Amino acid sequence: MAIAVFGNFGWALACGVVLYSGVLEPAPAGWAWVLAGAIGVAWALQSRGCASRASLAGPMTAL
Repeated sequence: MAIAVFGNFGWALACGVVLYSGVLEPAPAGWAWVLAGAIGVAWALQSRGCASRASLAGPMTAL
Protein backbone atom coordinates (compact mmCIF):
# COMPACT_ATOMS: atom_id res chain seq x y z
CA MET A 1 0.00 0.00 0.00
CA ALA A 2 2.83 2.39 0.81
CA ILE A 3 4.28 1.92 -2.66
CA ALA A 4 0.98 3.02 -4.21
CA VAL A 5 0.79 6.07 -1.94
CA PHE A 6 4.33 7.18 -2.73
CA GLY A 7 3.80 6.40 -6.41
CA ASN A 8 0.68 8.56 -6.53
CA PHE A 9 2.41 11.38 -4.68
CA GLY A 10 5.38 11.12 -7.04
CA TRP A 11 3.10 11.21 -10.07
CA ALA A 12 1.34 14.37 -8.89
CA LEU A 13 4.68 15.99 -8.08
CA ALA A 14 6.14 15.00 -11.45
CA CYS A 15 3.18 16.59 -13.22
CA GLY A 16 3.96 19.91 -11.56
CA VAL A 17 7.68 19.61 -12.29
CA VAL A 18 7.07 18.92 -15.98
CA LEU A 19 4.77 21.92 -16.32
CA TYR A 20 6.93 24.41 -14.49
CA SER A 21 10.37 23.23 -15.62
CA GLY A 22 9.89 24.41 -19.18
CA VAL A 23 11.02 21.07 -20.63
CA LEU A 24 7.68 20.79 -22.39
CA GLU A 25 5.55 23.68 -23.52
CA PRO A 26 1.99 22.39 -23.68
CA ALA A 27 -0.91 24.32 -25.12
CA PRO A 28 -3.49 25.67 -22.66
CA ALA A 29 -5.55 22.50 -23.12
CA GLY A 30 -2.44 20.47 -22.29
CA TRP A 31 -1.91 22.47 -19.10
CA ALA A 32 -5.52 21.82 -18.13
CA TRP A 33 -5.19 18.11 -18.89
CA VAL A 34 -2.00 17.67 -16.85
CA LEU A 35 -3.34 19.72 -13.95
CA ALA A 36 -6.60 17.76 -13.97
CA GLY A 37 -4.60 14.53 -13.84
CA ALA A 38 -2.49 15.77 -10.94
CA ILE A 39 -5.57 16.97 -9.05
CA GLY A 40 -7.33 13.66 -9.70
CA VAL A 41 -4.37 11.68 -8.38
CA ALA A 42 -4.07 13.93 -5.33
CA TRP A 43 -7.82 13.62 -4.67
CA ALA A 44 -7.66 9.83 -4.96
CA LEU A 45 -4.67 9.77 -2.63
CA GLN A 46 -6.50 11.92 -0.09
CA SER A 47 -9.73 9.91 -0.26
CA ARG A 48 -7.83 6.62 0.09
CA GLY A 49 -5.94 8.00 3.07
CA CYS A 50 -9.13 9.13 4.78
CA ALA A 51 -10.86 5.83 4.07
CA SER A 52 -7.96 3.76 5.39
CA ARG A 53 -7.71 5.88 8.55
CA ALA A 54 -11.41 5.44 9.18
CA SER A 55 -11.16 1.67 8.75
CA LEU A 56 -8.17 1.50 11.10
CA ALA A 57 -9.97 3.50 13.78
CA GLY A 58 -12.85 1.05 13.92
CA PRO A 59 -16.35 1.93 15.03
CA MET A 60 -16.75 4.98 17.20
CA THR A 61 -18.05 4.04 20.61
CA ALA A 62 -19.03 6.21 23.54
CA LEU A 63 -16.88 5.87 26.62
